[in-house]
Amino acid sequence: MKSVLTYPTVFNSVLKYSEIMENRLLTCSEVARWFNMDEATVQRMSRTGELPAVKIGGRYRFRQDDLEEWFNKQMRKGNGDEKGNVL
Repeated sequence: MKSVLTYPTVFNSVLKYSEIMENRLLTCSEVARWFNMDEATVQRMSRTGELPAVKIGGRYRFRQDDLEEWFNKQMRKGNGDEKGNVL
């Protein structure tokens, strides 16, 4: 089974800071700040499956790419036609 994480494989090399930051998982508080939402709302939306998240060690974590895709879908729903085209 292929891993859904896209972290770079390291074999005798050092990761660049930009690679680490590009692929790291976000916390609920970071997502709440990003979307200007209450942290409890982010947790609730994660628990109900409204936000794309994975639970690791009892805490929700988020991939930035997944959240950007989710956000764009929400924008198309609210501002578009039945095909998702923005009006």
